[in-house]
Amino acid sequence: MIHQIKIKVCFLLLLGILVGSFSQNMWGQCEITVSTSNSNTDFVQVLVLADTDGTIIDIMNGNSATFTTPSTGSYNVHALNYDPNNPPNPLPTIGGTIPQVGAISGCFNSNNFASDIKPIECLCNVEPITASFNAQDGYEIIYVLADVSGLILATNTTGMFSAADGLADDTFIHALHYEMANPPSPLPMVGGNVSDVGTVTVGCFNAEFVTNPLCILLSPASVEVPVQIIRVCDGNALFASLDGTTPMDGTGITFVWSLDGNIVATVENSPYFSPNEIGNYTVTAFNELDCTTYAGNIDFEVNEIIDCQDCGQ
Repeated sequence: MIHQIKIKVCFLLLLGILVGSFSQNMWGQCEITVSTSNSNTDFVQVLVLADTDGTIIDIMNGNSATFTTPSTGSYNVHALNYDPNNPPNPLPTIGGTIPQVGAISGCFNSNNFASDIKPIECLCNVEPITASFNAQDGYEIIYVLADVSGLILATNTTGMFSAADGLADDTFIHALHYEMANPPSPLPMVGGNVSDVGTVTVGCFNAEFVTNPLCILLSPASVEVPVQIIRVCDGNALFASLDGTTPMDGTGITFVWSLDGNIVATVENSPYFSPNEIGNYTVTAFNELDCTTYAGNIDFEVNEIIDCQDCGQ
């Protein structure tokens, strides 16, 4: 007698988090509907809303959910897909953190649960935004503001967009990270679509340009200070220009980098630092030559660390 043996393997496809509709309310909050694709249908699907330091805010079962942010700010939606016969231990809990999920045991998408996210930015209604994305050597960045269909509303190399550019609810900021010696053709242009980039000549650019934009949600309040969102290429560096304008070569200077107030790195003779965690970075420096201490007046708010793969790899 031949027996059919069904083997259950703890292997999951990469989850794709899709953005649906947005809305806003009167209390500085934003509402977003998201769904997933490519999940294992034999497994349980859960969507998790967390802030950018990984603290879990809300949890909903299923492959589609509508979340309301507690206030304006930066958030991520994570997709959890797990074997119901071997669930992650612990499961996500409100007030817990993303790294705690499955830290003890379980069969789930552990290889991408923390990193396969949809970044959400809930802004005040007239608030300008600056998106910052550090380029690899030999690469350039073009920032693109587009609507939900991919129609390009504005482009620039600064990352600063405002209402005059079309920044509004239901818009997205894409960052094109391309090799200057091998650019895609066409490059982004107003009136075109983000999906047009590289259709004539592929060139070398980040594959997530189209698929992982920053989602802009609006709440009808009013502030004047721009919000800076830094999306850092994994392994790349922040640069300490301590007075905000003057470059420093770092010779004879010790740079002390802190994450959310805690020292994480001390770098000798170099103003560069490569973060490996999201959070708010600050830097101070001590000049060994004249005993001068510098305090940076810029906070580096790293909201996302992205795999900007070199096209030659």
